[in-house]
Amino acid sequence: MLGSDIMLHLVRHRVRATLHQIPPDTGPPEDLIASHAALSKADLVVMGAFSHSEIRERLLGGVTTAFLKSPPVPVFLSH
Repeated sequence: MLGSDIMLHLVRHRVRATLHQIPPDTGPPEDLIASHAALSKADLVVMGAFSHSEIRERLLGGVTTAFLKSPPVPVFLSH
């Protein structure tokens, strides 16, 4: 599901939300999302959740793992 699809769904349910697209390759994704959430004074981060193989997660980490360990704001995860 695309961000625009999610926004349409939220608007239909009278949820005030803003879609932000962060340019890729400007740093670790978890840091960018956390920083943007703080700067925009977000009340909630909505994101998909999935995992990779245990070896890949240990070597490279992952956004889902990072947000589960230390969420900057409340997080709504969908798997």
